Amino acid sequence: MIGDILIIFIVASFAGWVIEFAKYNFFSKYKKLINPDSFKIFGKKFFNPGFLKGPYLPIYGFGALSIIVISFLEINLFIKLILFFFSNVFIELLSGLILLNYFGLRLWKYDKLDYKGIICLSHSIYFFIASVLFYFCIFPHYYVFLNFIKSSFLIYVIGGLYFFFFIDSIIRLKRLKKINLKKIKK
Repeated sequence: MIGDILIIFIVASFAGWVIEFAKYNFFSKYKKLINPDSFKIFGKKFFNPGFLKGPYLPIYGFGALSIIVISFLEINLFIKLILFFFSNVFIELLSGLILLNYFGLRLWKYDKLDYKGIICLSHSIYFFIASVLFYFCIFPHYYVFLNFIKSSFLIYVIGGLYFFFFIDSIIRLKRLKKINLKKIKK
C-alpha cells in the first residue's frame, strides 16, 4: 500500500512537471520569464516551473493522491465530484500559503476571480476537469498501471527519481531557510 502511494505520488509529480513545463515554455505568454532555476539546452533558455530543481511538482502528486482516496470512497458520484473540486482547491491554497508565509515564495499568481493570487476559479475548474479525466480514464486502470511499474525497469526509474527528489528537497529547504534567516536578521 505505501509502495503504491509512493509510485502514484512521484509519477503524478513528474507528469505535473511535464504539463507545467510545456505550458510555460511552449504555450504561455510567460515563456520569456526567466527565474534562477531556468536552464539552457542547446543554447535555448527554459523556465523550470517548480519549487525544486528536478522534474517534479509535488502539488500534483498530492492532488493525484487525494483523487485516488476520494475515488475509493463508496459514495455518490456527485459527492465525489464535489470533493474532487474542493480537495484540489484546498491543496493549492495550502501549498500557496505555506510557500508564501513560510518561505516567502510566490510560485504562481492569479489575477482574476482569485483569493490572494493563490487560487482562482478558472484554474480550479481546470484542475477539476483534470480530476474528472483522471477518475474516468486513468483510475479504472489503476492496478494494471501499478503492477506494470512494479514488474518493469520503471520501478528503478522511480527509485532514482525519489533519490534525486529527496536530495533536491533537502538542498532547496536548507537554502530557503538560510535566505529567510538573513531576512529576519535585517
